[in-house]
Amino acid sequence: LAAEAFVFQRAFAQFAVCAPSRTSFMTGRRPDATLDYNFLDDFRSAAPNGASWIALPEFFKRRGYLTLGAGKTYHPDLPPNYDEPRSWSGPYFPLTDDACNATVEPVGRYASSNDDICTVADEAALFDSRVADEVIASWLPTFLGEDEEYANFFFAVGFRRPHLKWIVPDWAFALYDGGNWSAPLAQPTLPASVPPIEWSNEAFGST
Repeated sequence: LAAEAFVFQRAFAQFAVCAPSRTSFMTGRRPDATLDYNFLDDFRSAAPNGASWIALPEFFKRRGYLTLGAGKTYHPDLPPNYDEPRSWSGPYFPLTDDACNATVEPVGRYASSNDDICTVADEAALFDSRVADEVIASWLPTFLGEDEEYANFFFAVGFRRPHLKWIVPDWAFALYDGGNWSAPLAQPTLPASVPPIEWSNEAFGST
């Protein structure tokens, strides 16, 4: 599709946190309009007129397009139910989280100490519909030929990587074994030159 499409090469994130940036993309409005700065608020309820806004997929849906979404577009449940049915013609294919578990076998130095980092012995397992991006990629082709009555369609497909959790082949981490590993320096106080919005716990909406 990309070879026959328009590729944006100067697209920039609106915010230093993923959820507000994705909300900005999906609504065409900056975070200071959506009032979405964290992983708690959604534009439908936070912004004064957010309930009446027409989001990008809804714009196409109102004009007769088949609109389908999958993965990391809106933040899960922000808006509720991925803004379905307003934004989407059919059921949304939600984001699933990767983890070190029975389907992705963890090995190596990080297997038990940190669930955000998981080295995998069998590299083929990463491409066997076991991690989120592979599942999303395999979902999309199932719709490319099934709704032929729609001459026009809009698909929003959000891939998770690069992002936690880091699930990678064991050989990649082995390249760094024996190196000088050290924890990041703690920063207990707010530097005078940093505005409060850059020093926030965005998961809880607090500074």
